[in-house]
Amino acid sequence: MHLLEPIFVDRERTHFIYNQLPKRLAKPSFFKLILSLPPKLELSGEVNASSVSEIEIISTVRSYFDRHDAYSARRPGLEHFNKEFVLEVCEADQIIIPERNTERPILRIWISEKDSGKERRVLMLLEDFRQGDEPARFAKLSTFSALACLVHYERENITRSALGSAIPNKPHLHKHARFDSDDHPPYLEQMHNIGEKIGAKSLIWKFHEDWRGLFAQLGCINLGSRKIEVMYRVRASHICATIDLDTVHTFGYPLWIFPA
Repeated sequence: MHLLEPIFVDRERTHFIYNQLPKRLAKPSFFKLILSLPPKLELSGEVNASSVSEIEIISTVRSYFDRHDAYSARRPGLEHFNKEFVLEVCEADQIIIPERNTERPILRIWISEKDSGKERRVLMLLEDFRQGDEPARFAKLSTFSALACLVHYERENITRSALGSAIPNKPHLHKHARFDSDDHPPYLEQMHNIGEKIGAKSLIWKFHEDWRGLFAQLGCINLGSRKIEVMYRVRASHICATIDLDTVHTFGYPLWIFPA
């Protein structure tokens, strides 16, 4: 059990999972959660764990995941990957994306980068992800990027944020879109305007080369890098072929984050 207070907890999802564990009761809820655990659980319910501490809830869920081999201890990379949950310790930057012309936070993301020299693994996690849960998407080669995924799922907030002027909401089809393919997820059906140029280079290239500098240039607030232990769910992970064949971008959302 953790002795430190968590930095972040997705209470709705974490408490929901807790209430679905053996001998726990649940009430109807507004979203559906699908866990690919053995045996597969397809659950829907409402959080009702007020009599148990946050740390106890997290510890119980973590123990259940441990017993059922439900997560990987390594983020997705070039090798085959088939887990939807990851528990890892890493260095990550917490970045606040504020409302345009103010410092009021709209979105909070974490970015972590690991570069072994042979492959580069870029992870972006979005706090308080309020979309429904879906099976993770994995692909070897793709025009995907974590930045495109963020824009796709948070387009309304991105438009109102400091990123809005640089990433305008002008939907147009992705030139590589194939609507007859099961391997072509919705976040790749549009270009999301991350190809817009700032100076001589596009946003996606600037994100690849120096994401810290890009977010600072666009008016976001970097709270600094820190070592964290995070349990997150993968939404999408692809080799970012727009950049090179050695960079893997992963987009997901944390269940909980602790200082490490």
